[in-house]
Amino acid sequence: MRSAFGRIVTTAFLIAQAIDNVTSASWKQTDWFPCGLTAPLAGMPSVPGMNVFQCTQFDAPLCHDGVCTSEQTIKLFVKRALATQTDPTEAPNVWMLQGGPGGSSSELESSMLFLQTNLNGSVNMYTLDHRGTGRSTFLECEAAQAMTAGSPGGTELVPAEFGACFKELLSRFDNKPEAFSVTSAAKDVEYLTTTLATSAETYVYGASYGTYWTSRIMHLAPRVIKGYILDGVVAEESDMFATLNRDNLIPAKALAQACEDDSFCRSKFMGDSNDSVSMFDKFASIVDNLDNAESACADWLRKAATVNATNTPTPSALIRDRMMDMATTGKQFFIPAFLYRLNRCKDTDMTFLKAVSGFANAKNDTSSKTSTAVSVDKVAVISPVLQMDIDVSEMWTSPSPTVAQLNADASQSFMWMESTEFVELYCLYTGNHDEPACQDKELDNVKRFYSSTPKFSYKPDQYHKRAATIPDGAGVLVINGGLDFQTPATNGKQQFENLKGTNKAMVEFKYGGHCAGIISGSCGFEIIASFVRSKGDASQVDSSCLAKEEPLKFDNSTAMSFSEKFGKIITGDPFDGAVEE
Repeated sequence: MRSAFGRIVTTAFLIAQAIDNVTSASWKQTDWFPCGLTAPLAGMPSVPGMNVFQCTQFDAPLCHDGVCTSEQTIKLFVKRALATQTDPTEAPNVWMLQGGPGGSSSELESSMLFLQTNLNGSVNMYTLDHRGTGRSTFLECEAAQAMTAGSPGGTELVPAEFGACFKELLSRFDNKPEAFSVTSAAKDVEYLTTTLATSAETYVYGASYGTYWTSRIMHLAPRVIKGYILDGVVAEESDMFATLNRDNLIPAKALAQACEDDSFCRSKFMGDSNDSVSMFDKFASIVDNLDNAESACADWLRKAATVNATNTPTPSALIRDRMMDMATTGKQFFIPAFLYRLNRCKDTDMTFLKAVSGFANAKNDTSSKTSTAVSVDKVAVISPVLQMDIDVSEMWTSPSPTVAQLNADASQSFMWMESTEFVELYCLYTGNHDEPACQDKELDNVKRFYSSTPKFSYKPDQYHKRAATIPDGAGVLVINGGLDFQTPATNGKQQFENLKGTNKAMVEFKYGGHCAGIISGSCGFEIIASFVRSKGDASQVDSSCLAKEEPLKFDNSTAMSFSEKFGKIITGDPFDGAVEE
């Protein structure tokens, strides 16, 4: 049996060798500084001096070896919470990677603390802002003054600003959009996990796009990483954003079925217990009939459409888009009540509908679209340029489907994600203006910007659309949510099946939403913690808590959740309760 000293020497040698393998330029680090939560946890006031984290910045190479060439460096922001019940130098490290693409790590901070608690304070928790986001060289156009209060789109980046903005970014970053690619971000984590490794093992958790990022790290196979957790999966071999409407048909049917299985929800739509029409078809019928409906609610939607959605002017299209917005922001459980009240359309329903929809009331009421922000909150918002740089380069079909083709997929359900804007962004970011999709009349709005907008995208590398091989000595845990509308469970199942290797496990929360592992209460954290305790042995994952998952409830037990999601108090259940004005 090797001595502890021998294990430490061996570990140190492997880490030094691994660092040498991944260093592509000079990295520099500031000191670690005490720091707190980026924002207070819900219901908990910020406490001065309560610094549960440590923060630092690294100077990292703009271009990693094998990606591009440049002498420039960028800033990377890293945050950690050290083990409280174990010597941090001997504790395992767990890294949590955020999604988007384009999100900062701030929304993962509470999950870091919850997971650390589930592991009895025995691990060090780490995260970082993906390059191009948050505090890691956020891609902004300071000289071009895009995304400022006085610019054409205010604090949102709009096509009229793309030309000057992209030219500035290309000039500043050596004409290297690929410097902000998935592989570039994966190489950041490869270096950081190796450099900050302890004498114990390391695990990487990815949420949403973070699973795609984590899978790319798997291709690089850092020796210190013993486990990979994929929660809300973007499958490596999918064109996720181009097929999202089609993929979402499955969770849409699952949501309708959950309503049908709940006696309270079912009673609102199916008076006769022998009703042969499925709940999914009933939902779709309510939406389809809106365009020709003669009601105050339909009239309200016609007015709202002209204010809120120039590309979706009909009531049915507007509602489909709103349903998808609700479904992808954790509000999917209120969709049945919204459709019920939209169809009934009594005077008392309008207050509820306005609270849930967020639509302006008429042509001269644009309050719901007006921003009072004077500058971009780089930590709170998605980095739009980073998001689309990756989306169009790696997560969209090329050549692009046309708007008509995408809408054909969408029309099969009572909800959709409006497609025109996605195609517009694809055409502007890639510069593929001659593709049929980019010449469609639906894109006449942005064609005038084609000639003045340089492309800001990159050619996918050797890892693109290739499922990873699970590294020797490592394991993978895949977590799906049956009601996940951002990364439908079909993605997780595809990734699980295509991963090469046997040390893998998959769990699914039947009624779980997006990133079910960290949003489904304590059970998800218990499952993740069991994977870490087992040192990445997927066969030892304890998912017994899934047996306690309860069916969805649609009655007044959701009143508190309604207040949290919409900022309004409701008295009674969402189907008939009164909402405060």
